[in-house]
Amino acid sequence: MNVFILDDNYDCMNLLNNEIKTLFPNFNVHSFTSYQDLLKEISNNPNCIIFLDIVMPKISGISLTNLIHKNYENIPVILYSGAKREMFDVYDCFHIYFIEKPFTKEKIEKAMEKAISYLEKNYFSFSFAKMTTILPIASICYFESCGRAIKLVGNQKNYIFYKKLDDVESKLEMNFLRVSKSFLVNPQFIKQIEKNKVLLKDVNNQNSLKEITISRKYLKKVLECKIFS
Repeated sequence: MNVFILDDNYDCMNLLNNEIKTLFPNFNVHSFTSYQDLLKEISNNPNCIIFLDIVMPKISGISLTNLIHKNYENIPVILYSGAKREMFDVYDCFHIYFIEKPFTKEKIEKAMEKAISYLEKNYFSFSFAKMTTILPIASICYFESCGRAIKLVGNQKNYIFYKKLDDVESKLEMNFLRVSKSFLVNPQFIKQIEKNKVLLKDVNNQNSLKEITISRKYLKKVLECKIFS
């Protein structure tokens, strides 16, 4: 997961950059002084958390936040400022947290925790080899239990992490459909039900399965799923 910072003050930008790296070493932190460069990077890597200074020379943080939210509504934006008169402007845009300068470690940590909590509604996070990965739920095709490990099959690539499939199912609540002891499927990637198997839509991931057998235990629940009614 990436964290992007936009600020024209190098001291503030570097302080924020260093604190986030210290508090959350598994995140990739990148700093920008140009909002055009930031927008370009967001288009390439929309899975991110953004810190924006409200007072910028060419575009206000408020206007930029509205622009970002219009195109990427699930990106959490954290605004900050030391200018008292600008603080009430934050109510004119969607953001998940505001930090008043000067920065403190506690304020930054709380802001990041708010962003991560927000992401969990639309994203799935897991850790493997001391690295945390956060993916949009909409990009996950299915989970497959492989012994003690879980294979996450996305629409672009696959991942491996250690967890029980029951725990994954519990965390995702109603977003995924259990079709067998070993498979948890995203209904959005199901093309149709055929007898005792689900046929999956074609995705860019060439290593994904095209069909998954539904076990007898879960067949009734799958057939009763509202998306097939």
